Amino acid sequence: MKRYAKQEARLEKGRGRINEKAGSKLWIELIDSLQGLDQITQIQKVNSYFNALTYQPDSKNYDMEDYWATPYQFLSRAKGDCEDFAAAKYFALRELGFTSDQLRLVVGFDRARGGAHTVTLAVVDGQAMMLDIGDDAVIEVASVTEFDPLYSVTESAGWLHRKAA
Repeated sequence: MKRYAKQEARLEKGRGRINEKAGSKLWIELIDSLQGLDQITQIQKVNSYFNALTYQPDSKNYDMEDYWATPYQFLSRAKGDCEDFAAAKYFALRELGFTSDQLRLVVGFDRARGGAHTVTLAVVDGQAMMLDIGDDAVIEVASVTEFDPLYSVTESAGWLHRKAA
């Protein structure tokens, strides 16, 4: 999350890298197109927008095992892994006015995929919704059965999760 803030500062000063500038143009277009819509519609459109991009593991995209791309990097490449999708959705919703109390990046174990996975969680009017890759439908958290959260974070806090005994 700190890398996103640093990237924003570089761009504001006109010092952004070429790929950051390309990504920032797409970012601005997305945010502008969603301003003024109700929060549920914003969640659905953000989820669908990013889900149209390509999944690609970090080993192929960045030639390293794990790399959390900033939204501009993700947009400029138009491909990334689950953390890149989740972070881009999180920051897009923050940019649209969602508070950090309404959002979480959640890392957990996805039993359907058989491994670690990251999603975005958004809460509107007390209803928690999960934004996931590969599914444009925003899923009510209460109906999620194949994902076990391990921890979640915002810009300023983090939580460890554990199953009830």
